[in-house]
Amino acid sequence: MKKIIIIGFFAFQSIAVHAQLMENFADGDYTSNPAWTPDNSNNWTIQSNQLQSNSSAVNGSFLISTPSTRALNAQWEFLINLQFNTSGLNYVDVYLISELPTLTNSSNKGYFIRIGGVDDE
Repeated sequence: MKKIIIIGFFAFQSIAVHAQLMENFADGDYTSNPAWTPDNSNNWTIQSNQLQSNSSAVNGSFLISTPSTRALNAQWEFLINLQFNTSGLNYVDVYLISELPTLTNSSNKGYFIRIGGVDDE
């Protein structure tokens, strides 16, 4: 189950980018203030002030993103609570910044953190 996420997180707690974006989902809404754009709104839910994946697709990829013009001198903080064992085919990519909102574009450039990615982590 490959999970690809742009600046969105599985069981996301909070992200802090000084003076640009602070999101803790306390309002229970990811569609405004700031507006997050999911690939499919059925793939995401907010429970207990946490953004959580809601996809039932096995071996699926899904994403949620929000635009930001502040990439340099930024501080990123987030909590990820994976409720599955990661592996070479079962991992999460958290994109901190991406040129394009479509990660599958081969000309896309960006920076991401991979959680998992090798067998039996």
